[in-house]
Amino acid sequence: RMEWWRRSVLDWGERFSRDFEFALGDGRTLVFAQQPTCRGAKEVDSSDTGCTVWDASLVLAHAVLKNPALVAGKRVLELGSGVGLCGALAVALGASLVVLTDLSAVLPLIRANLARNGFLSSAHVCELEWGNRAHLNALPCTAFDVILCADLVYLDAGVKPLVRTLEELFKRSRPTSPRCHALFAQDYHRPEALEAFYTTATRSLAIQDFDASELDDEVRSEHIRVCRISPTDLLS
Repeated sequence: RMEWWRRSVLDWGERFSRDFEFALGDGRTLVFAQQPTCRGAKEVDSSDTGCTVWDASLVLAHAVLKNPALVAGKRVLELGSGVGLCGALAVALGASLVVLTDLSAVLPLIRANLARNGFLSSAHVCELEWGNRAHLNALPCTAFDVILCADLVYLDAGVKPLVRTLEELFKRSRPTSPRCHALFAQDYHRPEALEAFYTTATRSLAIQDFDASELDDEVRSEHIRVCRISPTDLLS
């Protein structure tokens, strides 16, 4: 079917440099600046992946908007926040704590977008390189209820650090949030990297696909998988 909402079919200017608007359906609209490059990003990310809204982020955001209880009243951490869409949405829907994370080059854009939507004082923005224990130790909260992950898998080199980071976050959260889980949405960009991620993750983690009824009626795709990831004993 026609996926009219996909941003990957847009021209360069629309996709990377113009503001993106996300309507909440209650009269509020979140607005996000995008950048063709993030300062310093060329050194760590030649694709500028942190500087625009990607399709899987839209699918996850619309699923969360349809089911606000996924984040309302919860402690939420977002990995690879990019422009900050899903994290900002969690703030808007009443999460009790929101921490948006990404590489250092992307953080100014996240802060600017939070400020633009009036959320800068309502969320934390932290550097988090996957697998970096010092960055994990510096997070403002040791336990989370929900971890948001959208369009994170691009490079083979990032697979094992991402899985290790999820494992560590689940371990740290278990004492006070034993049902901590990740909401994970991923487009089929890089088949080999994605297959490596699922193979690596399922060695220690459980993956459960969203039911179709949990997804937005229109903003969904057979090429974008949306699932819950958790410690194996949580879904057993």
